[in-house]
Amino acid sequence: MAEKVKAKAKKYGKKSSRVGDLTSAFASLHVSDSPPQISSLNAPSTTAFVAPSAIGPPSSVPRPPLRARSGNRERSPRPARQKPAPQKKVLRTSTAPIPPSTYSKPLLDATGQSEIECFDHWAEAVSPGLQVTKIGDGSYADVYKFAPTAIPVTDPVIGKLIPIRPDKKALSWNDMTTIEDAVTEIRLLEMVTEISGFVEFRGARVLHGPLPELIKAPTEAFNKRRKGFNVRTEYRGGRSAYPEDQLWLLIEMSDAGRDLDTLLQERKPNLLAKTKDLGGGREVRLDVRKTRDIFWATANALAHGEEYCSFEHRDLHLSNICIRRNEESPDDNTYALVPSSSQLEVVLIDYTLSRAGNGKNTIYNPMKDKGIFTGEGDLQFDTYRHMRTAVRVKMRARWEKFVPLTNVLWLHHLLVKLLDDTHEPSEFDSPKPPERQLWDSLSLLRDGTSPQKMAEGWNYRSARDLVAMGRTGKM
Repeated sequence: MAEKVKAKAKKYGKKSSRVGDLTSAFASLHVSDSPPQISSLNAPSTTAFVAPSAIGPPSSVPRPPLRARSGNRERSPRPARQKPAPQKKVLRTSTAPIPPSTYSKPLLDATGQSEIECFDHWAEAVSPGLQVTKIGDGSYADVYKFAPTAIPVTDPVIGKLIPIRPDKKALSWNDMTTIEDAVTEIRLLEMVTEISGFVEFRGARVLHGPLPELIKAPTEAFNKRRKGFNVRTEYRGGRSAYPEDQLWLLIEMSDAGRDLDTLLQERKPNLLAKTKDLGGGREVRLDVRKTRDIFWATANALAHGEEYCSFEHRDLHLSNICIRRNEESPDDNTYALVPSSSQLEVVLIDYTLSRAGNGKNTIYNPMKDKGIFTGEGDLQFDTYRHMRTAVRVKMRARWEKFVPLTNVLWLHHLLVKLLDDTHEPSEFDSPKPPERQLWDSLSLLRDGTSPQKMAEGWNYRSARDLVAMGRTGKM
């Protein structure tokens, strides 16, 4: 059986062919009896400017003959001025597609566009029969779910909306993504999309203009639920937080499920389990078997990524690990290097800080933002600094080099967080039940991957090392 699993693992867990992107999936949606005439939403849209109606000159009125000059000159009556014919409304120039500039061309090349599409026009094309819900936000992007209501599809499309930093060197836009970083994220998504355990990339497009109502309304609803303030759709002093000609990158992906951080924090029952009250105001969500499955599914995905394209995530906190239910039997998971006992499936998302290479090209983030390493108050921020130490001090490497030890650091972070939210089985039963043995094994693994082990020498230098140990059945 082990040989069979090993042979299949060499396929790197490649997925089946992808479905179309958001616009192609919803191009045929409509809510009226007269469907919109949309030939292809993937092609850059064009906006025809409607010329004003021709206005003819006033009708000819004969002038009286000129009189001789005198002190009391009599003026002839002025003919009545005709009102011009009503003009058709002319579209604002901001709604027209924008040709590429030197600044935006690298991003358009990455998305395959010849021009930048108007955000309002794109929204108008896809909105019929489409329900949009905002499901999350971060420092550099907001995340939306686009679910069809008119036709059935297998799953909704997830859109990551990223504001692009303007080409205005005199202004400071530190909360926006640069063109270079946006191109890097697209290229990395293309490289890992076929790997089991990674999100499925469906396309990207560059848009311009203010946010359309299709995006504003669900964002305002999200802000009310979260009681937060989002500068991307709110207004300050009557002025938009972003300019009217703002550039946006919309990345379209498959639905990866719900992020682990949210699942662990919410009190209502969810796909993990009901919360268990331990007393003293402390509640936990997980049992030890689910903790085991989530940890090893994450390690499986990283191991596939390391093998396929020398992948390091470098930002694998709980919000970047998504969980969804797999309706197949756990035994049917061809690419699980370590067998699972549940139907929970893990998908890794957000590769903003990630590194990958295929022998020809290396994609990485140079980590120039020093703020990444200055956070305090959580193990997540410590892990960024441990990662920097592993790359620069322990391995004496630069960020473009492949240092899979960083994946081990993030797996340690994950295991600490999972065990903190797991009900600990009794240690006083004799003989020890399987759940207690599993708890003890995971606790040893947590301690064995601790950053403090750097000084003593690492037993595990990659996710593949961990998975190789896990396949022995000891975990």
